[in-house]
Amino acid sequence: MTASNAGGSGPAAASSAVSVVSPQPRSLAPPSIADSAVVSPSIAGGAVVGVRLTESHARWSNLPTSFAYQWERCNAAGGRCRPIADATGRSYTLTAADVGSTIRVLETASNARASGVPASSAPSAVVKPQPPNTLLSAATIDQAGAAATFRFRGGGHWTGFECSLARRPARLGAKTPPRYAACRSPVSFTHLAAGVYVFRVRAVGPGGADATPASRSFTIS
Repeated sequence: MTASNAGGSGPAAASSAVSVVSPQPRSLAPPSIADSAVVSPSIAGGAVVGVRLTESHARWSNLPTSFAYQWERCNAAGGRCRPIADATGRSYTLTAADVGSTIRVLETASNARASGVPASSAPSAVVKPQPPNTLLSAATIDQAGAAATFRFRGGGHWTGFECSLARRPARLGAKTPPRYAACRSPVSFTHLAAGVYVFRVRAVGPGGADATPASRSFTIS
């Protein structure tokens, strides 16, 4: 520092030096976006293989600007949840690996300040296999031999087939419930009497039988 007056300037005087300069300290804990979600996220969609589950946002106590998701596979009681690899979108399509498990989703909300605590949905119902379906692929009616042969195949999760052959009653409007028995493709019926018949076949699996059997009506004259 140099002092001056009307008669001139004095010699410069130096202060003592400060201590060694340190970097500015960093904050160890950034401020949080919110304490927790006010309302948990939810998921919509049936618990059947092939169905797409979709997440609905939680309601947060702050102002989120973005969201992240992680779908998890849990046991049948909804516990012991583990992340599903690459299932980080807002929707998730159930696969055969999910059968017997429940599914939940975690949602994490963020804004410019920080990320919130992840909020979990309630677990889904226990995932079931895709129900079986049935396709009748070929039918051969032998009028001369009074016989009929049918070929069929299944789709979805099936383990076998059941077949029924019923002759229509002579009385108009009468109904006879079909009687199913285990069968496999191809199935043949011989020594048929003259009349009108209805053949039905349905695939069966762990979830039960196909609710809409394949059918074919034919006449032996």
